[in-house]
Amino acid sequence: MAKRAENASKSKNDSGFTYLEVLVSLGIATFIMALLPSLLALFNYEEEEMEFEHDFFIIDISQSYKDSTATDYEPSQESIVFMDKTTKVRYRRHGSRIIKTVGDKGYVTVMFNVTEFKVEETDESIILSFLGKGMENEEQITFIK
Repeated sequence: MAKRAENASKSKNDSGFTYLEVLVSLGIATFIMALLPSLLALFNYEEEEMEFEHDFFIIDISQSYKDSTATDYEPSQESIVFMDKTTKVRYRRHGSRIIKTVGDKGYVTVMFNVTEFKVEETDESIILSFLGKGMENEEQITFIK
């Protein structure tokens, strides 16, 4: 008889969670969910991506300028053009992007979320000004003709 009572109590304890175990599990889950927005904010890379695009564009246009023999401004397309003996590289705004065209064949997007893109020409230089989403100040680059 004692063995039957012992077996009955074992099966009773193994049948599910106790009230205390459920409360502890819910407490842990609530704690994790409360921290989740803070943890997700740590992995938000939107600003860093914009800085990367901005830096990539500056490096790319600087390299095109360095490799070129002449620099020109095309007011009809509001674009800046770098030319060497065989190739023409053009940068212009298209919608909210800055695109690069090499040799008038196709294009590559070099920067997204552009809010301003201005090209001005003086006697000695061409001034490119641009502003992108997430940028605090307008960036200005001067190219000597």
